[in-house]
Amino acid sequence: MTIESEIKEIIKKIDGRAELVCVTKGRDAKSINSALKASVKVIGENKIQDFESKMEDIGACEKHFIGHLQSNKVRKAVKYFDVIESIDSLRVLEKVDSAAGELNKVQKVLLQVNIGREIQKYGLSPEGVGAGLRLGNKLKNIRILGLMCIVPHVQTTRPFFRDMKAIFDKYAEEYELKVLSMGMSGDYIVALEEGSNMVRIGSSIFC
Repeated sequence: MTIESEIKEIIKKIDGRAELVCVTKGRDAKSINSALKASVKVIGENKIQDFESKMEDIGACEKHFIGHLQSNKVRKAVKYFDVIESIDSLRVLEKVDSAAGELNKVQKVLLQVNIGREIQKYGLSPEGVGAGLRLGNKLKNIRILGLMCIVPHVQTTRPFFRDMKAIFDKYAEEYELKVLSMGMSGDYIVALEEGSNMVRIGSSIFC
């Protein structure tokens, strides 16, 4: 199948329930532009340096950073991306706020939650979400749109998505959260069933 036909099929399955973030990690500008022509409006990149090599050749779109954000790359992430989905600690949140202030920008972000409590993964603990939201509320150059997670690579992911939705619902009204980003190529249908309204899909598009 072509990129265009894959996207058409995914959009059909999403059925208006969520925003599609097309993950373009490792893809060249030509492939990305093909996705944009096929009605993709949002792309997600994992690495700053990879994005820099092709960003001038990519068509107009909303750009999300979805990878682990290193301290020395914070300023570039704020400069290049409309949304940073992967705020995985209070320290990173403060650094993004500082960089955004220097660039005279209010940076839109999502807080990344380590919903599976995996040692090898980044993210706030489920219990730490409240602290992240309270801090974000105090920072002048940050706007927290919602939450993001990457569930463990296990056969049954539904309980993790369900737990994530419960955390989102707990704080959504008080902090005006709108975005719950969860679900990737292998599990986005289940994520949608459990309340995701943003999915990050790459391999299913560029297969």
